[in-house]
Amino acid sequence: MDGKYIQELSQEERLVFVRLFCKLINIDNSVEKEEIEFLKVISNRYGLNNNVVVDIIKSSKNIDAIAEARKITNRQHALELIKELCVLANVD
Repeated sequence: MDGKYIQELSQEERLVFVRLFCKLINIDNSVEKEEIEFLKVISNRYGLNNNVVVDIIKSSKNIDAIAEARKITNRQHALELIKELCVLANVD
């Protein structure tokens, strides 16, 4: 994952990315140890506290993925989100 675009994201956009990552990881109702480790790496890359990510994963069932994705209005950021979600889906 090329993370150069992350520097351009607002704090809210970073949270949207991580919320959607958590939603995708927990879509099968199971969060594996490797996925937890991945989320720790992600939280660091996106400049978020691990506790924030833990709270997001715990509430991921309540995340409206479409509403979250609509918050990304910059086309390039939206394309990066799609790319990152595809990579994550392939790993999961």
